[in-house]
Amino acid sequence: MPWYFLILISAFLLGIYAIFQKEGLKKADPVAFTFLISLTIAIYTIPIAFLSSPFTLPGNLIILLAIKSISAAIFFVLSAKALKHMELSEFAPLLNLSPLILLVLSFFILDERVGFLGLVGIFLIVSGSYILELKDGYLSPFKNLRDNKYIHILVVGLLFASFCAILDRYILTNVSDIWSFFILNNWLILLSLTIIMMLEKNALKNIKTAFRASYIWIIIGSLIYTSGDFIYFSTLMIPAAFVSLVIPIKRTSTLVSTIVGGEILKEKNLLRKIIACIVMILGIYFIAV
Repeated sequence: MPWYFLILISAFLLGIYAIFQKEGLKKADPVAFTFLISLTIAIYTIPIAFLSSPFTLPGNLIILLAIKSISAAIFFVLSAKALKHMELSEFAPLLNLSPLILLVLSFFILDERVGFLGLVGIFLIVSGSYILELKDGYLSPFKNLRDNKYIHILVVGLLFASFCAILDRYILTNVSDIWSFFILNNWLILLSLTIIMMLEKNALKNIKTAFRASYIWIIIGSLIYTSGDFIYFSTLMIPAAFVSLVIPIKRTSTLVSTIVGGEILKEKNLLRKIIACIVMILGIYFIAV
């Protein structure tokens, strides 16, 4: 199966997961909810551990994976905090800003280059984000970007997410057993989130409250996310799948989240947000060709 079909399947699953995440966060602390999601995913991987040898990866790759896992944990926490206080149909399209960050990082770190059409795609993504935040006049997007602290939190999170993508690409091109990578990756993310959770006030109480309020969303959402994430990592192992192309296509999950999630949750100005997301997806297409 071509790599772009794989990443589209991953995008669909991750788009559905975002809806589960938004519902689960309504009555849960974002850090506790993220910790429980990670814990559930780690539990799902335990049976697989008996079929692989996750600790046989080279030491240097384990160190890089540990660094990557810390960055991933920070991204998950920051994005959960932003999503809890934003509409899903606004939050999801803003994830499409990550190709801007990734384009720069992949150029300097991986020497991956995007041509003229890629630059057109970047312009469309920025235009889409402008349309998304267009509420009260032509300057409102700039004011919202300046004043909305949850957008700031999300953008910082996307910096960490883009750094993770670079490390994922490097590590996966140097390992032969994706199962070992996948298991160790999730366990190290759980370890990082455990440390973050321990730094929170009322950590145990928040975990109990989050589980009681959102256990259905956690159990099912974790399974959906695990499936989408594994397909994404499998795609990155394909040599022809440049990370600067894989990530933009992966972000088509935002269209699923925006349309399906926005309709289910009855969010406002959905048509404008869908248009903004489609413009961004069109930009992603130009990046990918």
